[in-house]
Amino acid sequence: MSTKFLYLLPIFVIFLFIVSCNKSDTPLSPQSEGTGALRIKVHPRTELSDINSTDTLDYSGFLINVLGTPYSVTTDTSGILFLIGLPVDNYDIIFNKSGYSEYRLVKAAVTLGDTADYPVYMYKLTSAGISNTTYSLTTSQLVFNYDLNVNILRQYYIRLFFSKDSTVGSPLENYTFTEYELLLYVFDPFSIRNHQVDLVTLKANGFASGQRVYFYANVGYKNQYYVDAITGRRIYNSLSSFPSPRYSFILP
Repeated sequence: MSTKFLYLLPIFVIFLFIVSCNKSDTPLSPQSEGTGALRIKVHPRTELSDINSTDTLDYSGFLINVLGTPYSVTTDTSGILFLIGLPVDNYDIIFNKSGYSEYRLVKAAVTLGDTADYPVYMYKLTSAGISNTTYSLTTSQLVFNYDLNVNILRQYYIRLFFSKDSTVGSPLENYTFTEYELLLYVFDPFSIRNHQVDLVTLKANGFASGQRVYFYANVGYKNQYYVDAITGRRIYNSLSSFPSPRYSFILP
């Protein structure tokens, strides 16, 4: 081996180390005994891009917190993160970015010596809204009337949240029962609609005759949700910032 090669070898090793540390998928911590890893890919979506199941290029800036650990990291332009060296366990991971619905990845499993792959879809708040709302009540049905105002013609979900709590919707999971209507397609930006709820359905889901029931409606373009650990209720993504007012009635 030449003296010149021996002289250049340390420089070559340092160069490889620098290159490896500048990859976007750089682990947050070294792998150790009794640990595993998570690979997370964030997929940012809007109600327009989601029609074709495509991401936007807005991959950077998503704040990720792994509950119960010191991990708190922000995505780069790849939207990919490796969380390496996590003790074997199940973790709840919270994803946030301004303009997007918060999402919680529940019980992401870290297994010994393995890397679990989790795609996470982050949805921008919908521009759709609900207006001109009224309702009527019979002895057997609640009929909810509303205008659905949209900027994009596509599928939307209308969801009605019912509760015994007058602050239903604040927080999002304090409802007792929810029922939804899938709009197969919205052809008109101002779509006048109504939704019927059988009162027997409410009685089968925690409500009793003579009880005051509170409810409101909201719209979203995706049916994704996660489950609140305390209440066990679903929390839905992509809901609008323009829900209906809250209403109440005495259940016949």
